[in-house]
Amino acid sequence: MYTLKSDDETEIVRKNPDTGLGHSHIGRFTESMRFYLRYKPSRTKREELRKLMENPDTKYYFMLIMAMALWGMSWVSKDVAVGLASPMTVGFFRYLFASVSFFIFMTATGEPPHRRFKREDLKSLILVGGLGIFAFEVMELTGLVYTTSAQGAIIDGIQPITIAFFAGLILHEQLPRKWQYSGLVLGFLGIVIVVGVQYLLVLNLDHLLGNIILVLATCIWALYSVAGRKIMEKMPSLNLVAGASFVGLALFGVFASLEGFWLQPAMTEPAFWLNTVFLGAVVTFLSYLLYFEAVRNIGVTRSGIFLSLVPIFGTLLSAWLLSEVIYWTFLAGLACVTVAIFIVNYPSAQNEPTPPIQ
Repeated sequence: MYTLKSDDETEIVRKNPDTGLGHSHIGRFTESMRFYLRYKPSRTKREELRKLMENPDTKYYFMLIMAMALWGMSWVSKDVAVGLASPMTVGFFRYLFASVSFFIFMTATGEPPHRRFKREDLKSLILVGGLGIFAFEVMELTGLVYTTSAQGAIIDGIQPITIAFFAGLILHEQLPRKWQYSGLVLGFLGIVIVVGVQYLLVLNLDHLLGNIILVLATCIWALYSVAGRKIMEKMPSLNLVAGASFVGLALFGVFASLEGFWLQPAMTEPAFWLNTVFLGAVVTFLSYLLYFEAVRNIGVTRSGIFLSLVPIFGTLLSAWLLSEVIYWTFLAGLACVTVAIFIVNYPSAQNEPTPPIQ
């Protein structure tokens, strides 16, 4: 009951008694078909997309993007958590859930943790857990008490840069190419913008204090990474992160108990439990499985480039979920840090970045 006006257009003469469709319905359908025919992917593009999806490395790139997004999201979650409970309590429950996750996974996929570790591993795990987990996490959570998660994500992004700096200072290691040292300068410039210039603009002493604490936290992580490099070489990644989480849990447990964590109002807050479960079971456990699985299959150098996404995700999610104000200094600092990470981690067989503990 329709009159075809042309190949590209259909004109409705009268309403179809069977379907009840009138001019407006068919018109919208026609416009949709026109749009599809005009903008549908060409055969070449579809073939490229098919090859991309069939590439065995593609799934590992998705794993890396997911891990970076979760690490970026961790800044939002930590910010919410420290607004409800003390840093020691947040750290204790985070690593409680992380340790339980690692224990179940290790037991289900092989041997339980106590059979995977040797007695001589204890000193190494105490160093990793005490410095790389406990001290680092305490300073990060304390810094977030005073500053914003967006600033924290940007500052934390310089970890690969501070590692390269301290590796050169202590171990006299050099970056593969001289032009990569521009990444160090650019990264520190980004931090100066976020910490110093931002303070001069808003004169917020709390933010300045929190940002300085976070900068010190990245230095602690860098020192640990340089000092513990041999530990990372001799111990499987899963054992290292799981063992460090167990040590971190014990240390946080002592100080959280001294605070009387069970008396804190956060114990009855669903938001507190939601965020600590997310930080422990998802960020600390799942994200590291994704990251190390990708590293195992496509290599450290290609995986390391994705670390530049962490501060980007952290900043965007802070603005979206927490409605934090993003000043121009944040964007300028973020741009500097992101480019700096890419420069320092530019693919090279000699340049192996260390993933951050978020």
